[in-house]
Order: sequence, then structure tokens, then C-alpha cells
Amino acid sequence: MFDRFSASARRVVFHAGVQAGVFGTEMITPELLLLGMLQQRPPLELSRLIGGDADHWDALRKQIEENIPRGNPVSLSAGIPVSQELEHVFQHAIEEMSGTGLERVQPGHLVIGILREEGCHAAELLRANGADLGLARQRMLKSQ
Repeated sequence: MFDRFSASARRVVFHAGVQAGVFGTEMITPELLLLGMLQQRPPLELSRLIGGDADHWDALRKQIEENIPRGNPVSLSAGIPVSQELEHVFQHAIEEMSGTGLERVQPGHLVIGILREEGCHAAELLRANGADLGLARQRMLKSQ
């Protein structure tokens, strides 16, 4: 599946895996994917699609971190699997990319994929921080 991801989207997934290892979680989740996006300073894709400044993104990071269950740190070589919910996010991102003429999923598609996933805590956090699926799609299309 990751062969359809751009280098920047793969980097986000890699950073999500690092966060999973740090928190000692059993799986990489959409919330950890958001933390992976927030590793970039400033988080360009989130800022472009949703808006917000550094304080806004620091607050979101804290909200995410407060809700991640903690375990013993895990080595990245352990191959941390992705959750079913994150697999759905990836599928949504691929669907969003498919009709655009692009060949690779971009980090913005991952943001939209999160927002499309029903009942997703990461999507709820994004919406609580000003995200709107329709507006994010419009901004993503304008930037292509």
C-alpha cells in the first residue's frame, strides 16, 4: 500500500511509528498519525488545510498525548502494526488521491482520510480544532 504514498506521506507514517514506539502502544493509530504530522515544525499540511498557529498545534499535540495509553517503549525494529481504523484512513486517502490526477498520496490526503473516518477520535480532535472536511478538500484541490 505504501508504494502509493509520496515520500512526505511515508515520512508522516514513519514518525507515527516512532511515536507508537515512544508511547509503547500496540498499534499505530490515526491519533499517532496526527502526532507524526505535528513533528514537522510548523505542521505545514495541517496549517494549509485547517489553519492555526504554533500555539494551536501545541494544544492539539497535548490533547492527543493526554489520550494515548502508555506502555513500555517499543523498538521500531519490532514492526508495530497499524490499527484497522488507520487502514481505513489510508484507504480514504487513496480514494481522495485517485480522482485528482496525482499518482501518490500526499500528507493532505491523510488529513482528509482522518476526517472521513466515522467515529475516529483523531477526526473529532481535528474538528474540535477547526477542521472541516469540505474546506480541507477544497484547499487540497487548490494546492495541486
